Amino acid sequence: MTATLDGQSASANLTVTNQGTAITWGSVLQGGDSNAVQPLLTNVRTIFSTSTAFAALKLDGTVVSWGAESSGGNSNAEQPLLTNVRTIFSTMDAFAALKLDGTVVTWGTASQGGDSNAVQPLLTNVQSIFSTSTAFAALKQDGTVVTWGTASQGGDSSAVQPLLVNVQSIFSTSTAFAALKQDGTVVTWGTASQGGDSSAVQPLLTNVRTIFSNMQTVFSASTSFAALKQDGTVVTWGTASQGGDSSAVQPLLTNVQTISSNSWAFAALKQDGTVVTWGTALQGGNSSAVQTQLTNVRAIFNNRYTFAALKSDGTVVTWGRAPSGDPAGGNSSAVQAQLTSVQTISSSNLAFAALKQDGTVVTWGTASQGGDTTAVQARLTNVRAIFSTSAAFAALKQDGTVVTWGSVSLGGDGSAVQAQLTNVQTIFSGNGAFAALIGP
Repeated sequence: MTATLDGQSASANLTVTNQGTAITWGSVLQGGDSNAVQPLLTNVRTIFSTSTAFAALKLDGTVVSWGAESSGGNSNAEQPLLTNVRTIFSTMDAFAALKLDGTVVTWGTASQGGDSNAVQPLLTNVQSIFSTSTAFAALKQDGTVVTWGTASQGGDSSAVQPLLVNVQSIFSTSTAFAALKQDGTVVTWGTASQGGDSSAVQPLLTNVRTIFSNMQTVFSASTSFAALKQDGTVVTWGTASQGGDSSAVQPLLTNVQTISSNSWAFAALKQDGTVVTWGTALQGGNSSAVQTQLTNVRAIFNNRYTFAALKSDGTVVTWGRAPSGDPAGGNSSAVQAQLTSVQTISSSNLAFAALKQDGTVVTWGTASQGGDTTAVQARLTNVRAIFSTSAAFAALKQDGTVVTWGSVSLGGDGSAVQAQLTNVQTIFSGNGAFAALIGP
């Protein structure tokens, strides 16, 4: 996916000053067909998604949803309550709308957070909402936390509730939460083996600055946390083989600036521009083959199994592979000569797309998931931004048009709506579909 969530529920907040309509394409079963609600998709401010549904937040604070009903695509029952909505959050199959008055409205699969009736009286003065794949955690203005959804995956915080005071922010794996308190300590709950039990490292969880996890989206697997402390050191817990155990590289984890991750491993970027990796070796946890090249690194990007480091000189270094043996973007040798003057990198599950400073695009990885742009390469000029589903890409050009490639069924073929894709302001994506916001 395009953005790394660092274990937090993400929500876009793009304000569109002119009338915005939404155009969708991709898997019909995953929100790629908005025909049933198309007349309502006007004056759209921004769009959110679960794994197979979308929810559009309009300028007047109302909400329109579509896609798989079980995933939040049908909000008819909640419609009278969906007014004055400020923003929307999601689990894999449920939405939670935060209203201007600090109350919350939920819909979608009941067991995955779509039913908040049991805690509704507590959902007042909510400041923000975070999620695992199947549970929500609402952070209130007074620093307390309210949870609901699948109990074993973070929806039940009763065991640690007395500790959930003065909370500053909340992070998550796919099945566990970690609350960072104002005093720099951490409280965890959810599936014990996947980050919900931090007792083994609790004495070390002091002066924590922020927390990362290897969850890429609310619908991807992740099992471990990495806490970055104020002094630049790192504390990890969760599934040992997937980054929860950093003991092999612990002496190297000093002066860390930030941490990136895929679903199986972590990569720490140090202040001197070098990189330290750990987790499942073949999936990026072992960078020894390229270690000498990992200098002057500016940022680290990832797909599900591999990493791509962008260096200060605009070149790129890649490593890792899928468990099947598919390079999945971890081997960029075929396009290495083209990877110069790179500005940023986007990813699908098994491929990467690099946007260069001149507005052209270079791709590599699994061809069927966006790693091959041969059919559209001539059109990939003056590109402004790149977006992705799990297996396809959409490039937004400076003139407001869009170029798509990758899995046809998951958003890689926008030909059915191509004539409508003009004056596009931005693009949103779910697991298998895109939604473009069109200007006047």
